[in-house]
Amino acid sequence: MAGFVDGNLAQNKNFHGESLVLTSSIDTDLLKDYARMQILYTEILGQLRPPMLLYSSGDFDTFINNISGEILPYMTTLNSDDTFYYGLNSSYLLRSYDYDEELVPNFRNVSNTLIDVLQKGISEVYKVKSLETENAELLSYKEILQDRSQLLTYINEIQTTSFLFSAEATYTNDLEIKLWYQVYLEQHGPPSDGVFESEKLATIIDELVASGQVSEDELIY
Repeated sequence: MAGFVDGNLAQNKNFHGESLVLTSSIDTDLLKDYARMQILYTEILGQLRPPMLLYSSGDFDTFINNISGEILPYMTTLNSDDTFYYGLNSSYLLRSYDYDEELVPNFRNVSNTLIDVLQKGISEVYKVKSLETENAELLSYKEILQDRSQLLTYINEIQTTSFLFSAEATYTNDLEIKLWYQVYLEQHGPPSDGVFESEKLATIIDELVASGQVSEDELIY
C-alpha cells in the first residue's frame, strides 16, 4: 500500500500489515534501505542464483551457455545509483515497496548457493592442481622420448625397477610380453644375463613409436 506525506513531513506506510507513522529521517532511511535490499535480490542475486546452481552441480556446459556474455549487464545494474533510487528518486521506494516476508529466506537461499559455489570452486582448484601434476609428468616422458640420451638413461633405470611382462588381472591369466621386448627378442635373441642393451632397445622403441605401433602412453610404466 502506498503511503502519504502530511504537512508536518510525517509519513504513513503499510509495513507487514501494520500502519506505521514515520516521523524521523532514520525511520525513512531504514525503509528505503529495506526496499533497496528487495531490489538487490530481484534485479541481481535472484537472477544470478540459477547459473550458480548450475556451477555448484558441475553442469559446466549449461553454466557457460547461460552466463556467457551476461555478466557485464549485471555489473552495470549493480553499480548504478539509479537501480537503487538514490538521490531525487529515493522517495519512489516508499511509494512502491511493501514488506516481503520472503526477502530474508531468499537471501538465505542465495547465500547457501554462494557457499556451494565456493566449495565447488575449491574442488575444481584441487582438480586443476592434480591435472597440472599429471601434465608435468607427461611432459617429462615426452622430453625423454624426444631426447635419445635421456631415453637410454630411462631404459637403463627401468630395467632394474620394472617388469618385462605385463599381467592382466591375476597371475593365473596369460602373460603378455611388451611389444618392444618382443621385437628385441626376435631381432637380437635373448639378452645375456637378462639385461637388454639400451641402445638396441631404444632404436626399437623409436621405430615402434614412429610407425604408430606403440603410443607414448604405453611407455609410461
